[in-house]
Amino acid sequence: MQKTITISIASYNVEKFLRETLDSLCSPEILDDIEIIIVNDGSKDSTPLIAQEYVKKFPNSFIVIDKENGGYGSTINASLAIAKGKYFRILDGDDWVDTNQFISFVKELKNINTDLVLTDFMWCTFIDSKLKETERITCPYKINTVLPINEVKSLTMHSTTVKTDILKKGKVRITEHCFYTDFEFVLKALSLSYNFIYIPLCVYQYRVWGNGQSVSIAGILKHYKEYNKIARFALEMASNNKIAKKVVLNNQILSTNASVLTLSGDYYLYKDFVHILKKSNVDIVPYLSKYGRLVYKYPTLLFRSASIIKRRQNNIKPWIAR
Repeated sequence: MQKTITISIASYNVEKFLRETLDSLCSPEILDDIEIIIVNDGSKDSTPLIAQEYVKKFPNSFIVIDKENGGYGSTINASLAIAKGKYFRILDGDDWVDTNQFISFVKELKNINTDLVLTDFMWCTFIDSKLKETERITCPYKINTVLPINEVKSLTMHSTTVKTDILKKGKVRITEHCFYTDFEFVLKALSLSYNFIYIPLCVYQYRVWGNGQSVSIAGILKHYKEYNKIARFALEMASNNKIAKKVVLNNQILSTNASVLTLSGDYYLYKDFVHILKKSNVDIVPYLSKYGRLVYKYPTLLFRSASIIKRRQNNIKPWIAR
């Protein structure tokens, strides 16, 4: 019997969170309908032992893949290779789902056949390991209506579920040994899709915590070359696809990358990025601050002094990206 959905869980040293993640999926009401692939990406803690506990408890629903560390994209590639669900979606090993919303979601998927299914997600801010604030991120679409793909305005992995067949037929593979590849995944899914539907359920619970997180300013600066790699891929997609262009600009990955490269002090990488931007048909100027526009226009004159000043301020948002 085909499963309704495959959940791919990227797991690297997530022993503190994995039980919460997996328990949120374990409702008897839908266990037979879901396939959960836990990809242990070379963890050094007890992550693989915890994962095996769930395989023993629920052998018809849980699968563990143990592999050497290959980065986020490699976990998607590994799970997609064996996925048997009608739909496919990603869940980070330190995030979770709202169980009741997930139950409703799985039931809805049985009667849906669109290429993409979009749902809301919850932005959960943790300080000192305690949940301090939540914000529901809502998709801006007419509910429960099949829409053509050209009506997509924005896309994140936290809101996106993809029909497995289109990923397999499209031979989708995600860049390995690289951060920020979740956006690469949704852009590739977008490029293969013809329609979508928005269901107003808040399924994904996205944990935001600590300065060490890869999406923090410090995290992005540490991995700025990888961020630049994904931004370059996004620019290529935007240059060749009008729908992708809209999603990329709304995501602001290009303007943020300009900020990151400025803060990094890597002038030559910044200059190369700006060069390909100006040759493309993608205009990021409306997404830049007035200071960012000056640097963008006169990089040689302003780059070095600007990067020093703004690095000290340690704040990307007021700088280049709005």
